[in-house]
Amino acid sequence: MLYRLEPVWKKSVVDIEHWSKVIEGKKLWIEREVGWRWGHCTFQSEEVPNIDLEGNQVFYIFEELEVEDYECDDGCWESFNFYDTTLLTEEYQEEIEMMGYGELEEDGWVHEDTETVFSGPLKLFDENGNEVKTKPESSSN
Repeated sequence: MLYRLEPVWKKSVVDIEHWSKVIEGKKLWIEREVGWRWGHCTFQSEEVPNIDLEGNQVFYIFEELEVEDYECDDGCWESFNFYDTTLLTEEYQEEIEMMGYGELEEDGWVHEDTETVFSGPLKLFDENGNEVKTKPESSSN
């Protein structure tokens, strides 16, 4: 069955892009975080998935599910995290913060990976649009 998962609250979808660039023989890393007002993903499962929908957890959708489709809408913020700024002047960091995806690539940055995060609580729907309630299995210690 096809399921659709989405956050309950707006501004609860974040893409965290990991970028690298070699400068003066040293590989540097930056993170570009893009926040979205709305988003959802769809995935197939033969059984009702065991997802904690009620919690305020962070849910990495591509790590937790076999996502078939992911859509987000209405980007509302963007921020950068710089690691090891010894070779990145403040002026260059400000330039990077003004760059979009294509401009980062043109400047020599390599997109290494993206993590997509939904922040809970979450809503789950079946392929007929009916909301599905689940309870996570309790783990024994």
